[in-house]
Amino acid sequence: MTSAHGVVQVYPNKDLLATTAADLVITVAQEAIAARGHAHIALTGGSTPRALYHLLAAPAYRDRLDWGQVDIWFGDERCVPPDHPDSNYGMAKAAMLDHLPLLPAQVHRMAGEAQPPEQGAEQYEAALRAAFNPP
Repeated sequence: MTSAHGVVQVYPNKDLLATTAADLVITVAQEAIAARGHAHIALTGGSTPRALYHLLAAPAYRDRLDWGQVDIWFGDERCVPPDHPDSNYGMAKAAMLDHLPLLPAQVHRMAGEAQPPEQGAEQYEAALRAAFNPP
């Protein structure tokens, strides 16, 4: 993992990496809420972050954050429906999102199943612009 100071940190196992990452996510989100009243978290896909997502959904981490002040975004998605085994959203939903006190409006997913795929990307871009470049 690379810290904010550009230092690469190596961990002896993926469990310690996941725990360290979970602590960092919670700390940074708490700081954002304290400073701005809201936090935005962008999730990545693939199998690597699954352990992190499980930890964030566990009571020891879940209960440390006011999830009502958090919006969830996705950094990437595959061109598949959300219930497809390859869906990054589907993995995050099963590992974490279904276990957190989030309203549907707080979770912003890419419509990977949109045809053509550019349509889903354009919709997601519009949601990002609306959230981060308000009028």
